[in-house]
Amino acid sequence: GVLLDDADQQQHADHGNDAEFHVGDLERQQRADTGRRQGRQDRYGMDEAFLQKELAKYMSEFVTLGETMVLLMAPDQFGTIKSSQTLQKQIGGAESNVAVGLSRLGHNAKWISRVGKDPFGQEILYRLRAEGVNTKDVIVDSEHRTGLMFKERTILNEPSVFYYRQNSTASNLKKEDIKEETIRSARILHITGITLALSESCREAVFEAVAIQTVSEFVT
Repeated sequence: GVLLDDADQQQHADHGNDAEFHVGDLERQQRADTGRRQGRQDRYGMDEAFLQKELAKYMSEFVTLGETMVLLMAPDQFGTIKSSQTLQKQIGGAESNVAVGLSRLGHNAKWISRVGKDPFGQEILYRLRAEGVNTKDVIVDSEHRTGLMFKERTILNEPSVFYYRQNSTASNLKKEDIKEETIRSARILHITGITLALSESCREAVFEAVAIQTVSEFVT
C-alpha cells in the first residue's frame, strides 16, 4: 500500500474521492521511478559492453614484432630506379604485413617496433593505424633513422631490393621495449627470422618475448 503523511490524510478527508486519485498518482509515480531505475541499469549494461569493447583495443589476439621500412619503387611497381623520374612510396615489413592482413580479417593485431622521429616513421605509423593495427607499443626514437628500401623490377629479371637499414631505429629494438603485459594478453605471438638477424639487441628482444610463456600459441 501507499503511506500518506498528515497533509495527504487531511486532503483525503477534505476532498473525499479526490484523494483516491492522488493515491493513484503516487502509485504511478512509484512505477515511473522504478522504470527509470531499470532504465539506468539497462544503460549501465550498455556502457559496460562499450567499456569492454574499448578495453579490448588495449589487448590483442595477435602480437608481432619486427622492422617496417618505407619502400620506394618505380611507378606501377615496374621499371628500374635509374630510368624512373618519380618514385612511388609504400611501406614494407613482413611482420606488419601479417598484422595488416589479420586486421583486415577482423582480428585485433598489435605490432611492436621502433620508428624514427622523422617523416618516414610518421608515414609508417599513419598507414598501419589506418589499417586498424595497434601501434601503442611502438617507440618513436629520436636518435636513429627509420629504415629505407628501394625496389625495382624489369620484364626479364626478378625484383631487386636495396636496403638502407644499418643502425636503423628498428634494428635498435631491445628487450626492455617488450612489455610483459602485452605478450601475456596475446593469444598468438608471431616472430620471423628477419628480426633475429637485424642485431644482437633485436635477438634479445625476440628471446624476451618468447620467454614469456603465457601465450597459448606460438607462430613463426
